[in-house]
Amino acid sequence: VQSAAAQDYETFYKNEIVLREVLNYPPFCTMAFMNFSSQDDRAAYDFGMSIYETAKSICDKKYINDTEILKPSRRPIQKVNGWYKWRVVIKGKSFENVLNLAGELMYNTRALKKKSKAEIRFNVDII
Repeated sequence: VQSAAAQDYETFYKNEIVLREVLNYPPFCTMAFMNFSSQDDRAAYDFGMSIYETAKSICDKKYINDTEILKPSRRPIQKVNGWYKWRVVIKGKSFENVLNLAGELMYNTRALKKKSKAEIRFNVDII
């Protein structure tokens, strides 16, 4: 932050790129954000756990071991107009594996949404 504030972009980049590599952030991985929200906070969390468990199961069945799936977490802006906002983050070395996993999860969300006790809004962002 200090180097960015001082407009020393070269030092900022050198520090930031090391941090990104250690934490496995882009450009060293592909990330997918499985975003979902509900007016029932607990139902949103439960839906997120279903996504998480489904993703882990898919990775196990397909022997995908270069992908990290994080448990549900609140999004930076946690609530908008009565909707609680959550996400499951997927990080992987292979763009193809992350894209395919996100696609399978989108397909599976129809069944997961039917099991939910609340209306769920769902979308995917890939970076």
